[in-house]
Amino acid sequence: NQLGEVKNIINDSGCNENVTFTGKVLQSKGPTYLSVCNVLLSTHIPNPDGTEFFGSPTKLFEYMAMGKAIVASNLNQIGEILEDEETALLIEANNPKLLADSINRLILDEALQNKLGKNARTEALKKYAWDRHVERLLAFLK
Repeated sequence: NQLGEVKNIINDSGCNENVTFTGKVLQSKGPTYLSVCNVLLSTHIPNPDGTEFFGSPTKLFEYMAMGKAIVASNLNQIGEILEDEETALLIEANNPKLLADSINRLILDEALQNKLGKNARTEALKKYAWDRHVERLLAFLK
């Protein structure tokens, strides 16, 4: 049980007061929960069979629009959408130490949190909002 293992790690770390295990959350409540976070994660691992990674970036666009600092795996679409040190901290996939170090870095550096969040939101509105998507589709059809 990975949840049990994660809870043991949290308990052993002495960080219990900084972690909340919510269990399942209604989709409609998701934005409320995310809004109280300082750092949002979009971490993934490569496909075990070696095929090209594909992940729908919808959640990533939601994170960007919220203006929150993001730590994300530098895999295919994710690495194409985000820019390391500008709109997110991009990390090597499947590297727990680098993930932890990146989260800690953002927790300790509020200015970097704010910079990444602001830049990510600007980028989301400029390139990935629905009106931009519709403009690209209409241009393609013409």
